[in-house]
Amino acid sequence: MLGVIIFDRLNDVMFSHGDEKFEEHIRCMAARNGLFYPAYSDTMPETRGERADVLLQLFSPFLASQRIMAMEFRDPYSEVECEDGLVMVFHEYLTYQCLCLSRHSTLSPRKYVSAAVSLAKLLCGPVLSRLKSGDGSLSQMLSAMLMSYCQLQRSNQAYHVEAVERLIIGDQVQNKMVSVLQRVVASLPSGSRSHAFLTVEGTLVSLYSGRHVAELSPAAVLSLLVLVHAVSPRGGAAGTDSSGDPEVSSGGGPASDPDGGGGGRADSQVHEELCFLSASRSPLSPYLVYVVHIWSGTALVIVSDLCMTDVSGGLCEAIESLARYQQAVTPFQRDQVYAHLKHGLMALFSCAKQIRHSPEVRSLLSRLQSQWDQLRRLRVDAALCSGRPVPPPVDQGLATLSRTLEAAFEAVCHVLPERVTLPAGQLLQRAETVQRELSDYRSFLLARAVSNATVETRSHLNISRYLDNFPDLVHFIYVDRSVHLMTAPSTRPPDGRHDLTDTVRKMIDLAYQYLREGHMSIIWRDQRYSYGHFLWFEDAMGNPQKARESPRRLKALYADWQPGILARDYFSALVAVCFPEAAPEEVRCYQLFLVHRGPVQSDRVLQQSQQIAKTVWEVSGAAATPLDLL
Repeated sequence: MLGVIIFDRLNDVMFSHGDEKFEEHIRCMAARNGLFYPAYSDTMPETRGERADVLLQLFSPFLASQRIMAMEFRDPYSEVECEDGLVMVFHEYLTYQCLCLSRHSTLSPRKYVSAAVSLAKLLCGPVLSRLKSGDGSLSQMLSAMLMSYCQLQRSNQAYHVEAVERLIIGDQVQNKMVSVLQRVVASLPSGSRSHAFLTVEGTLVSLYSGRHVAELSPAAVLSLLVLVHAVSPRGGAAGTDSSGDPEVSSGGGPASDPDGGGGGRADSQVHEELCFLSASRSPLSPYLVYVVHIWSGTALVIVSDLCMTDVSGGLCEAIESLARYQQAVTPFQRDQVYAHLKHGLMALFSCAKQIRHSPEVRSLLSRLQSQWDQLRRLRVDAALCSGRPVPPPVDQGLATLSRTLEAAFEAVCHVLPERVTLPAGQLLQRAETVQRELSDYRSFLLARAVSNATVETRSHLNISRYLDNFPDLVHFIYVDRSVHLMTAPSTRPPDGRHDLTDTVRKMIDLAYQYLREGHMSIIWRDQRYSYGHFLWFEDAMGNPQKARESPRRLKALYADWQPGILARDYFSALVAVCFPEAAPEEVRCYQLFLVHRGPVQSDRVLQQSQQIAKTVWEVSGAAATPLDLL
């Protein structure tokens, strides 16, 4: 069983989603308490409110207790485990409380609820209350993306290890892909501010970026690949839970449109979605994302920057600072809240001229200015930094300002004029051009996506032949954590035998469990296989670097953080903890997983791991990286 519920500061249900066992569990709990929990129905929207009322009555005692523990004792619950095996995991984002219910799930509930919040931020920005508003299209889209996330987590090693896998297709084919994408970007009105990439069966093929757009982060690419899977004709509706039962949505329902997923504007081959991605000056900047289906399993994705980084950055900083105000206790913490609030508002007011001047936006900006002036007259800076209880007028003024900021974010970043969108006809013309230019490569790309294990590279060496150099080695995963790029053979060999998908997934789970405890090199075995996981650091010249601080400090600082990049970059934080005085670009992080058949001596595992680290570039084309595990 696996499900997630998102509540706002008033305990209203913003979103809920779960598998069939989650639905059954809620229904049984409701019946036990004399409540009726209706099944979700697209044709009866009123069931959405009825279901939310039941969830509120069932879980409001837990939420009240959680807030008391957080506000009064500064010791909120992390998770609650029941006698019947049910686990409730708590996760807080700004003023929203997220609750994940799990029982005997193959997916980590902590990782699942973190992913749910990350995908919700992708669709809504910092204002998750939009999941409840409107026609429910955003909640339907998030439900479809969560189903895709679960399916990809169970079937694709790249999503489980949380790294970007690229098809190894050789220089000649790669150059062809890049040239096609370059022409697509050049033909767009906003080409210099756009990215374009090709994806086949959830795997990145090639990416091209305009010269005036910020680079897409690996986490953004991974999130967009989940979106592509969700809106594909066989994507979001194909998720299954750990027992093989089809997943259903308890918030917005699964995507009813196979191409559109219920969110954004969809054509027969085109899906448009407003997404919020990390940018240099804003944690959540608006982009328009177009998913154009080329062939079955193949999509062209165009990501256009809306040039609102400064505006969204100021709004996000102010919204986040006011959310932290509730948890701020010491004068220093409150001083930080005031500093970030002032900086965010000043950044917003300074670039107000860049915002289109609709009557609603003008009214909201005027209200923000007057509310901020009123708080300054009340000496909000002295009230926050004095160490004494905040006076009620200041407290009420900050609450009002928070609501106005959220309304301003919705009006400025969510309501877009028609002129910024691309007509579906133009996108379909570009799709036809891509189809025509890549028609000779269609079968090749699909075959490589099914099994990324027999691909010739620049050195004419494929991964299958590469594995032959290492006796008893049946699988490896190599990740350059500096850029989060992964090189690995397929877990499903072309002959269909020895499917390693479940074995690799369990290996990653156990390795990450020990990594959180500070163990960066471990070797273990079971009845069939021997395993190894190694994580190490190097400088820019490839020389091994020994951690100056214990990696255990990361768990002490951030107890809930999980290894990965979708929710947050765990590995960058690990580098910062282990090398507190080094600049981020001075230290590089690498990761290697190994699977051997049968019992294998530890010295052989170490020897092969060092050899793979030195020679994997022959397969991936990346620079050689020596590994000193000893």
